[in-house]
Amino acid sequence: MNDIRTISKSFLIYAETVLRYSENTIMAYRKDLDKYASFCEKTGKSSIDLHSRRTVMGFMAELNHQELSKTTVTHYLSAIRKFYGYCLEQGLLMHSPVKGVSNPKLKKLLPDTISQQEFIDLEKKLSLALDSESNYVKFMVASVFELLYGCSLRVSEVCSAQVHDYNSQEGTLRITGKGNKTRIVPVGEKSRVILDSYLRLRTTSSDLLITDENGKPLYSRKIQRLTEKYLRMITGISKKSPHILRHSSATHMLDNGAALTAIKEILGHSDLKTTQIYTQVSIDRLKKVHKQSHPKS
Repeated sequence: MNDIRTISKSFLIYAETVLRYSENTIMAYRKDLDKYASFCEKTGKSSIDLHSRRTVMGFMAELNHQELSKTTVTHYLSAIRKFYGYCLEQGLLMHSPVKGVSNPKLKKLLPDTISQQEFIDLEKKLSLALDSESNYVKFMVASVFELLYGCSLRVSEVCSAQVHDYNSQEGTLRITGKGNKTRIVPVGEKSRVILDSYLRLRTTSSDLLITDENGKPLYSRKIQRLTEKYLRMITGISKKSPHILRHSSATHMLDNGAALTAIKEILGHSDLKTTQIYTQVSIDRLKKVHKQSHPKS
């Protein structure tokens, strides 16, 4: 009997060891599949052999009854799709019960960004706010912002970047991003000045590019707190997360004439459609400028 809980455990081990999904993704899949397994057991379908499209639709109906957001329902479906994909690969099923089940339609929200002037203001605020700190802390914090904005990195990529993958002379940084995919991102001259100054102050033998003053890793939550603290000084946007700097970096590159395909490579997107959202962001910014400054607006 192909018990759903037993197979779910095997899938999660496979996702962690073979697919190399992040710890956060594994935790999310475990939670979502546990809820799905409970539903299947409650409806007498502990074995995946009994699963059909109706099983998945029944689960979705229960989620809708709980008035969960469309985004949450989409996350559940993503985990279920991956699970059944694994079942097909392992020869446990001939057909996927989730085939033909569509995600609920989500309203596309444009990412918040800061302006180029606001980032200049942020650099000034950083410099002033960190004057009382040690040189190491000052350049460490500045380096984090250079990686988030200057290199358009995800916060997880800042945390995991390796010191031996940074080449100051060539102005490049090798990054292992989502799906364990490796890419090379350019590091601009201004960013290299900050990073090189920071690295000269390092005394740790850690392989990580960025560590705290004790040589310990910087975790996502630490970087989130730093970002929130300093963004609060220069912008009134509601969401003040590290990702704002990545969004802003991509938008500013597009505003200044960068090709969308080049931005896609820098960001590490697997699909150009993901990058195209920044086109809409730039159009919206142009409309705002036009409305504020054009006599015919």
